[in-house]
Amino acid sequence: MGATLNNTEDILLTIPKNEVGFLRSLAKKMGWTTRKQKESSIDKSLKEAHCNMIYSVKDMNNKDIVGQILNSDV
Repeated sequence: MGATLNNTEDILLTIPKNEVGFLRSLAKKMGWTTRKQKESSIDKSLKEAHCNMIYSVKDMNNKDIVGQILNSDV
């Protein structure tokens, strides 16, 4: 049975790194596709700020911050 665009769903799954190989092999056997989500600079900066890892404003990418603000639904 082939999958079509109408009967698929994208999901985001957070799993331990040591389980990624198992998930990929399962996906391959089931005929699913997998991809790794790239972390944006703003998300990385926010994580670093949350963990108190930002030491100066230069650590943040202003272009990504402005773009994120302009594209937000605030």
